[in-house]
Amino acid sequence: MTAQPVARYKLRGIDDPELVPRVFGQFARRGLVPGFALVRRYAGQIGIQIETTGVDAHGAEILAETLRAQLLVEEVALVFEVPD
Repeated sequence: MTAQPVARYKLRGIDDPELVPRVFGQFARRGLVPGFALVRRYAGQIGIQIETTGVDAHGAEILAETLRAQLLVEEVALVFEVPD
């Protein structure tokens, strides 16, 4: 079995109950189910880490831009890794 590329997203946003479904909804719209997700509240903000496969580098960047445009999202970082 060949290892697939992994897109890792780190997001920070406003502590609001709508943030989490807005973020995960963007993955669902693309038919992506994250292999890993972590959501934490701290200091009036929410931090989210998400890892997913099934997307290429271009698609991962488009998704990152879409997440950046979401209401309540303040910052998005993307790391795209292709295994050897």
